[in-house]
Amino acid sequence: MTTKKKAAPKKGKKKPTGETVNEFGLTPKQEKFCHFYLVELNASKAARQAGYSIPSAGEIGSTNLMKVEIQKRIEQLRAQMADNHNITKERIAKEYARLAYLDPRNLYHPNGTRKAIHELDDDTAAAINSIEMELESYLDDDLNIAYRYVAKKIKMVDKKGALDSMVKLYGFAAPDKISPVNPDGSALNFVPPTINVTVVPSPKDDD
Repeated sequence: MTTKKKAAPKKGKKKPTGETVNEFGLTPKQEKFCHFYLVELNASKAARQAGYSIPSAGEIGSTNLMKVEIQKRIEQLRAQMADNHNITKERIAKEYARLAYLDPRNLYHPNGTRKAIHELDDDTAAAINSIEMELESYLDDDLNIAYRYVAKKIKMVDKKGALDSMVKLYGFAAPDKISPVNPDGSALNFVPPTINVTVVPSPKDDD
């Protein structure tokens, strides 16, 4: 009578190299790379932060971004971030619209004097990039000298930049050039076919 041996419990998936991968098919370094890429938005920096070799970080980072598993994981993490912070296309568009459609007249009173910061409406205040403050003296109600900070120079955001961002957000611009890839996500090295042409001289009439 023979007895069947019990199968050993599975310890987790492993790549052919022997590295353990998670449920997304990524190694620990690849998983870290995805997280750091969303912070750095730079493949080389993300690779270094994830623990890859510094001299080859640029090459490894570019290679990682071409892998389908990593692309999917980055998109998943990006969606989670957007959901956690309630970031939607509509909210982004609304903020861009505040900047793009700013009316500078809202900075002033009808008599031409500039409004104080607390007098600005929300849309105009949101479009301010920076404020240069200056200390000035004045007489208070008791005719004593007092001091206060007043806004001397207000720099607004770039309207054209906001409009360009809205164009991209809604896809009004021409699509970006997309490099073709193989089904596994690797770069597609296209080699044009070689065409051999033989030129045959036309026969000449006899004299």
